[in-house]
Amino acid sequence: MKKEVLLSLLISLCTFFSTSAQQADDLIGKWQFEKVVSPDTDEKKIKMFQSAVGDTKMEFRKDSTYEVQMMGQKEEGTWTIEGLVVHQKSLEGKKTEMNLTRLKKDELMFSIGSGGNTSIKLLKVEKFETPPKKKLVKRTNVKVTPDQITGTWYFKDKEMSSDNETAAAELLIVSLFEDAYFKYNEDGSYEDDAMFRKVVEDKWKLEKDNTVLVVTKNENPIAYDIVKISEEEIGLVHQKFEGVITYVRTKPER
Repeated sequence: MKKEVLLSLLISLCTFFSTSAQQADDLIGKWQFEKVVSPDTDEKKIKMFQSAVGDTKMEFRKDSTYEVQMMGQKEEGTWTIEGLVVHQKSLEGKKTEMNLTRLKKDELMFSIGSGGNTSIKLLKVEKFETPPKKKLVKRTNVKVTPDQITGTWYFKDKEMSSDNETAAAELLIVSLFEDAYFKYNEDGSYEDDAMFRKVVEDKWKLEKDNTVLVVTKNENPIAYDIVKISEEEIGLVHQKFEGVITYVRTKPER
C-alpha cells in the first residue's frame, strides 16, 4: 500500500515538474503587445486603455532574468513560474506576480485590474518593433465669447497622447473626469466635482484674443487652447499635453 502511495506521489511530482519546465520553456523569449482583451463594450474606453499600454514589451531569459517595459516604465529583475503565476523580483527588491490567463509557445495573456476580467495579449517575436507614433492633426485656435463658455459642461472624451507614459497618466485622469461636471459662472468663478472636489473659489477667464481658456485652481493657472466650439460642444487642448478634450452640455450616458 505504501509503495502504491509513493509511486502515485512520484508520478504526480514528475508531472508537476514536467509541466512547470514546459511552461518555463514557453515563457522564455521576447513578447510584444498585440491588444487588450476585455468584456467591456465601450470601444472608446478600450482604445484609450490600449493607447496607455500599447508600448508593453517583455523579455524572459533562460538565466531567469527579465526585462519589462510598460506605460513608459522599465523594470528588470529575476523570475520564476508556478502554474500560471509568474513571480517577479525587481533589481530594487520589489516582488510582484503576473497572473497568466493563457500561455502558449507564441501567445501570452495576463490579467490586469482587481476584477481580472481584462487581459493584455502579447505575441512572441524574434525582435522588438517600434510602432509608429500616432500623428495628431494640428488644430488652429478659435475665438469665442464669454457667453459661449458660461454654464455647465460634462466630459465626453479625450484623444490620447502618442507618448505612452503620458497616455497612462491621462487614462487615470479620464477615469476621474468622466462623471464630473465643470461649471463656468458669469462672474468668473469656476467649480467642478472632478476627483471628489467641489470648490467655488476657483476662477476662469479668456486670454489671447479669447482663444485660450485659463482656469486657476488653488492659485495655479491652467491654460487650454480652444480648438472647437458650438452650442453643444467645446474642444480644449491642455497646453502641456496632446489631444483634444471634448466637453458637452448634456451629460453623456456611460
